[in-house]
Amino acid sequence: MWKRLEDIFVVLAFLFFAGAFLPLLNPAKQAPDEKPANASIAALQKQERSRSGDPTTANPIMLAGQILVYGVVAVLLLRHRRQILFQMQHTKLLWAVVALAFISVLWSQWPGFALRRCMNMAATSAFGLYLAYRYSPRQLLRLLGWALAISIVCSILVVLLRPDLGIDSALTNNAWKGIFVQKNTLGRLMALGVLVFLFLAFDNKTHRWAYGAASLICVGMIVMAGSDTSAIAVPILLILLAMFGLARQRPFWTVFALGLFAAVGITCGLMLFADTTDFFAAIGRDSTLSGRIEIWTAVFPKIMDRPWLGYGYGTFWLGLEGQASADLWSMLRWHVAQSHNGFLDLVEELGVVGLGLFLANFIMSMRRGLLWARIERTTIGLWPLAFLSFMLLFNLTEGSILSQDHLIWVLYVATSVFVVVETDLLIPELSRAGVQRVEMFNGPQYAPVGSGGETMEIQS
Repeated sequence: MWKRLEDIFVVLAFLFFAGAFLPLLNPAKQAPDEKPANASIAALQKQERSRSGDPTTANPIMLAGQILVYGVVAVLLLRHRRQILFQMQHTKLLWAVVALAFISVLWSQWPGFALRRCMNMAATSAFGLYLAYRYSPRQLLRLLGWALAISIVCSILVVLLRPDLGIDSALTNNAWKGIFVQKNTLGRLMALGVLVFLFLAFDNKTHRWAYGAASLICVGMIVMAGSDTSAIAVPILLILLAMFGLARQRPFWTVFALGLFAAVGITCGLMLFADTTDFFAAIGRDSTLSGRIEIWTAVFPKIMDRPWLGYGYGTFWLGLEGQASADLWSMLRWHVAQSHNGFLDLVEELGVVGLGLFLANFIMSMRRGLLWARIERTTIGLWPLAFLSFMLLFNLTEGSILSQDHLIWVLYVATSVFVVVETDLLIPELSRAGVQRVEMFNGPQYAPVGSGGETMEIQS
């Protein structure tokens, strides 16, 4: 009974971190997070931004959700505190980034607001830490599948029954946003859904066709959301999955070098022999990637003003309340809410030091993910590499690194902690004797081959 309630809470928490149902709870219009096509649309977006109020003021709906979710997370963490502390000791690089965010309060323009955001981000990270201990990747994918299925069904129902809430404004060509605030949020979650349901389809023969159909529905939702980033990212991720499968038998760097060479060759060919204007038009973008290049160019001088430690966690993009963002709004003539690049957002807030710590942990997670994929020979063994690639791709045009109340950051923490701890504990056992993997109640455990079924728990 307790395990069932725990699983239900995790599914509901996934929906909360994904930002589901917010338009239904707070039906106020949201300004699109896209560059305005003309001055009239820019004026409309400015009005919507001005109605959102002071960004340092807490949203009562979000605050209630945070108190509820993080209260339950705190109870769960206390219940498994010994195992949680053990996992933290093995993932010091990850928690060094979190610690730096707290230290950045000292030089933040808004220290009180920055501290609140740091506490929310730490609680978000703690939930990912709990997931890494409590659930194996297979179990996590199943719970994610339930959350995604609920999102799909509810989004379709909202579009059909309340199109004023489920369909974005005419400023975005009436694209679907479903139960989410913006169309890009729906598109990003559906891209994740394509991966999740494909993994479940290959792992589960009994319900393979149902999972396959769900994956195709996610593709259709991406099309209806008009999310070009998601539409481009999905085939790239599928190609990367094939590469990771090859890397199980061949040196990883050989496969990576071939893929990189092919990508560079295709890009150079397009630049040399194709009309880039037509190319960007074909993917629904202009040559500035919907204003992203303009943002990145404008942001760079601000970064150089504070290159090493940044402006403080969560206090760079504060609209007219923040000096840096106010200057950028005036320069760009567009009320942009973020850099549309997770790595730039991280440098803005925590500087080169913060970016270096994150990249060190990310690279280590990729290496450990490959090692675990070679140990865990099932399809699920490729999930950590697939998700880390997903996060890398989407942070090139969106931001989710070290983000509070964000599903992608929750899953990153869970994935990073899982592969690092699992490989740390498993390698010494493999060096002494062959082991086989056993699925138990609390996730992955292992038993020596030929031990007569006597299990050896290495998770706790």
